[in-house]
Formats: sequence, C-alpha cells, structure tokens
Amino acid sequence: HWPAPSMAADQRMYRTDSWNKIPAWELTGIVADRMPGLHPQTRQFFACWLPELHQELVAAARGW
Repeated sequence: HWPAPSMAADQRMYRTDSWNKIPAWELTGIVADRMPGLHPQTRQFFACWLPELHQELVAAARGW
C-alpha cells in the first residue's frame, strides 16, 4: 500500500487493519464519493491525483 491514509484517516494504510485498507480498484469510487464510511481527508488525498493515474491504477489492480 502507498503511504496514504486509511479509510478512517486514523493511520497510514500500510499500518492499519485489513478492514480499514482501501483496495486500488476502488479509487474511482473514492474520488466520486461513492464509498460509505470514508473519511473526507482520505477522499481529498486521492482526489488530488490526476484522473489518468486513477484509471491506470484501477486497470492494473483489476488485472492482478
């Protein structure tokens, strides 16, 4: 996981429990604010990335 905030924004994603991690294929839903229970700071963190990067990461994650 990237050094990004967890869903609850209480820890870094790589340190948190599995239920609090965000799978890469969920990035488009996060940015579109379609993920319930997501902390606003976490959404803002991922929303600042370029849209092209979101699409590439989602496509790569779905291919794993």
